[in-house]
Amino acid sequence: MNKMLKHFLIVAIITIIGFGISTCKDPDTSCLHTYSLWQETNAPICTEAGEETEKCSKCNELGTKKQVGTDALGHQGLTLAFAATCTTSGNSEESGTCTRAGCGEVVTGTVINALGHQGFNAVNATCTENGNTGSGICTRTSCGEVVTETVINALGHEILNWSTYNTTTGHVSCSRSGCTGGFAKIGDTGPAGGIIFYVALTGFTITDDSSIAYYLEAALTNAIGGETGVQTTMRWSIIASSPYPDVAGTGFGIGSGRNNTALIIAAQEATYPSDTYIYAALACKNYFVTSFDSFDDWFLPSKDELNQLYLRRADVGITSGRFWSSSCDPIAAAYDHDFDIGLHGGFYQGHNQNVRAVRAF
Repeated sequence: MNKMLKHFLIVAIITIIGFGISTCKDPDTSCLHTYSLWQETNAPICTEAGEETEKCSKCNELGTKKQVGTDALGHQGLTLAFAATCTTSGNSEESGTCTRAGCGEVVTGTVINALGHQGFNAVNATCTENGNTGSGICTRTSCGEVVTETVINALGHEILNWSTYNTTTGHVSCSRSGCTGGFAKIGDTGPAGGIIFYVALTGFTITDDSSIAYYLEAALTNAIGGETGVQTTMRWSIIASSPYPDVAGTGFGIGSGRNNTALIIAAQEATYPSDTYIYAALACKNYFVTSFDSFDDWFLPSKDELNQLYLRRADVGITSGRFWSSSCDPIAAAYDHDFDIGLHGGFYQGHNQNVRAVRAF
């Protein structure tokens, strides 16, 4: 009896163990996992390797361990890396848009700047002297190009401060390293906020006080005046028809515009002291640039000063229009300049035209 009982217990234990090994579904038992299968959980892409997860061969339960599967595929359809040359930039790695389905990533790579030719010296431009890119035969391997120098225009002085302007020499201080200063250039901003359009290295005489100036600067915009004080064109004369006030003694040359303007204003106001019309000369006298309103010496340019403004109209930003000068001859006419066709002549003083103020310094 004892032998039978002992045999029964052994069989029962074996049955229980076998049942536990063969199934994982019984909540009262646990599978003795046999991880012999692998399941791909993430397919490889351009930038990441694929992943596989271990799986029990009995219950198909996924394990916690992962193994790296296939390597990352890498982008496709890109332009290969290429070296920089003397004249063209290179790239340190492949670049372009990946053509692999599902990717489309844009790969830029790192640009390698063109190396430039070697074997000869370039000359840097200074404030007053032109430079050049150098000339000769490039000694870089695989180049050998014959290079002809390209002129680099002088930089012009970098004006430090107009408060340092030397009225005797016309020089300004320069903030560029190693430069002691010199003349400003056409296109620079003048001390009253205008644009320099005329430079005279030897100076010119201002006829109203015989002082010497070296520059003319032009207002940034056309003057305003007329009956309402806000018109963009206006008459040369305070009245619309002849006989106009007699303005004697106006000049044509560079340096005469400021005196011309004073003569015009004096004649107009002497003849019609109570008239409120803002005519060309008065509009220029009233002109100022915001933040530079301490400068009250703007004037209507003379015939020759206006011609210089026409020649440098692009530097000032003028594209078209007819403009009054302060030069009159004869009494019934004043000189104007047509900036569209480049001609000047006499025009009736009662006609409305553009006005651009200038100043000398």
